[in-house]
Amino acid sequence: MPNQKKNFLLSAGRIFFLASRKWKAVFFSALFILLPAARDGFAAVKPFRGELDFSLGLLNGRDLGVIKSVGWYVLPRFVKIDVNVAYVDMEIPFSGNISLHLPLGPVVPFGTAGLGFSFQGNSSKNLGGGIIFKLSDRFALLGEYRWFRIVKHTYERIIVTRDYLGAGVSWFY
Repeated sequence: MPNQKKNFLLSAGRIFFLASRKWKAVFFSALFILLPAARDGFAAVKPFRGELDFSLGLLNGRDLGVIKSVGWYVLPRFVKIDVNVAYVDMEIPFSGNISLHLPLGPVVPFGTAGLGFSFQGNSSKNLGGGIIFKLSDRFALLGEYRWFRIVKHTYERIIVTRDYLGAGVSWFY
């Protein structure tokens, strides 16, 4: 039995040594993603599935903007769908977003994208990302950037773009 184990380890070492740089990068990236989550324990700790976010920031560096979102983790810790209400350009667009999170312990970078509408009959889309810094299991600080594109449907089609940079809080439930 010890010889079989030794041969297996030697074979695995040879395979890893001969693997290309791309496969080594994939392997170490997977370890980098999974180790912080494994430290908390996949089965031992049941993660919270819901998240409420509120952030306050600047639009194009001068006007006040507000984003409020309510989300649900479809794949705990990694993939979240949410509904956003944002105050940008004298409008309040509602949008459905999907966010991809990378849990690295207390620091969680994320990227998000979404489509939406406003009650004025306009359409919107947004792209962005940010960082969540967890202070406890239920509470975190949030910093985010969003790019909004709003198409106003009046007598002529007007396209407005806004850059939003804000900070706020997150609560997990």
